[in-house]
Amino acid sequence: MDYQNWSNIKIPYAILDRAFLEGTNFSSANLDHVRFYQTCLTKVHFTNASMNNIYFGEYANLEGHSDLVLGIQFLPDRSKVVSYSCDRTIRIWDIASSNQLCVLKGHSDDINGVQFSHDGSKIVLSSSLDNTIRIWDVSSGEQVNLLYGHSGSVNTVQFSPDYSKIVSCSRDESVRIWDASSGTQLQLLEGHFNDVVGVHFTSNGLNIISYSKDATIRIWDVVSGQQIQILEGHTENINGIQFSPDGSKILSYSGDNTLRLWDLLSGKQLQ
Repeated sequence: MDYQNWSNIKIPYAILDRAFLEGTNFSSANLDHVRFYQTCLTKVHFTNASMNNIYFGEYANLEGHSDLVLGIQFLPDRSKVVSYSCDRTIRIWDIASSNQLCVLKGHSDDINGVQFSHDGSKIVLSSSLDNTIRIWDVSSGEQVNLLYGHSGSVNTVQFSPDYSKIVSCSRDESVRIWDASSGTQLQLLEGHFNDVVGVHFTSNGLNIISYSKDATIRIWDVVSGQQIQILEGHTENINGIQFSPDGSKILSYSGDNTLRLWDLLSGKQLQ
């Protein structure tokens, strides 16, 4: 049940114990009194959701944010959780003690998401309105790098499989590739003509898949920055994609009420 789009769903008092809900979109949902006992909530989005008296069972309340919490993720070692909020902060919590370990401050507007390095020592995050990406050292709470170049809100960021690069996409209709160590912009990928909603590296790190409100999916070469394929067929915003287990295909879902299966090598729609 991972990566479901359950925005606006109304399920007060639902029992979701032990469910695997990674990546689920609960934006504007009514989740009052819902049970999440031992539930996987990695990369879940709770933007504008009503969450009165939700129940996490064995986990204590983690209190510290002063505004709406937009999302939470477990760090790779599963001993800590990170939360990000409309209060423009990211907070790291120890699960066993429920203690707040550090507060990451620097963004000047709402934060869209976080992405971790493989060992959880750094996180990459983007803000929805301040147009920046920031790299933080989790152990010290210090900002390591500021990646600035987008002229619109940054919607998604992701590490490459070898963690040497970062890819980002934005409301400014662009995709950008950055050096993860220096923060230098390596490539500017232009071609979309509306907000770029999301972006992913392929499993081998050689290509990037982006999808947009222009109803297209585009495949890019990481080294050259050239566009390789345009996958056209949807007639409305593309809200997300999922890779097949072998990475050779993607399944896309859209505001046009359809799901479409694509072959990445040929760019052809299979279903």
